[in-house]
Amino acid sequence: MPEGDNVHAHAAELGERLIGTALTAVWSRGVDMRGLRGRHVTSTQAIGKNLVLAFDEGTAVRVHLGINGHWRSVARATPAQLGQAQLALVTETTTFLCKAREIEWTRARFANRSRAIARLGPDLLGDTPDLDAIVTRARQPEHAARPIGELLLNQSVAAGLGNVYKCELLFLHGLDPWTRVDAVDDDKLRAIYRDGVRWMRANVGRSRTTTADLSRGELPARGRGRFWVYGRWRRACHRCGESIRQRRQGPGLRPTYWCPRCQPSASGGPSQSASGAASI
Repeated sequence: MPEGDNVHAHAAELGERLIGTALTAVWSRGVDMRGLRGRHVTSTQAIGKNLVLAFDEGTAVRVHLGINGHWRSVARATPAQLGQAQLALVTETTTFLCKAREIEWTRARFANRSRAIARLGPDLLGDTPDLDAIVTRARQPEHAARPIGELLLNQSVAAGLGNVYKCELLFLHGLDPWTRVDAVDDDKLRAIYRDGVRWMRANVGRSRTTTADLSRGELPARGRGRFWVYGRWRRACHRCGESIRQRRQGPGLRPTYWCPRCQPSASGGPSQSASGAASI
């Protein structure tokens, strides 16, 4: 599931392999972009979950992978692969194929002013993410009554977090995912996003985990696995042994995982239903 750390890793790898290398072809949604033959990629920039690739003739493409998107490379793509990819970048030796939810072409000088980019909050993997600005965005009136689990996925507040980190951060901070945003104080909000920065930076270019810091050479403790709660519905909590629950949340009906003992509800909301059954 692509999140900010994946996109920054893609930007680094594609930049290393493409910048300065002539493109023999570029295909977009089955269309041969003939004007880009022989051209070069000049930059690969990750902004939250968006990847912007700029070309030396002045165009740029914004890629948003969505939930199921991915990049892969092959030595030589077939015509069918080129036609089916949302984006294909072809060099003499390698073809980079992309399955994505969104592909948007624009002029390079306008790429960072597109509607999709302009609406984003601070990129948590940017050089110096402004946590105070993020808290200010979170305090906008329209967020006050929303569940904290929905806020963390709102890219207009902070860009980069996805469903995996949402679940794991709320577990780490002992918060029920349906806790209202206005019930979480500023210091707690700032700490949540700070840990999001820490985890994503540790995981860029690595197999994602939240139970160890791979950037320091740590490995998850034996029997613990890569995650505290994510994807562990009905399995025992690593901390208390309680059964992990799952319920869909928010406009996108994303599956939310939590431990009812480590993350108790203060309101008796939906996460504390008697059955604990998941809505799947």
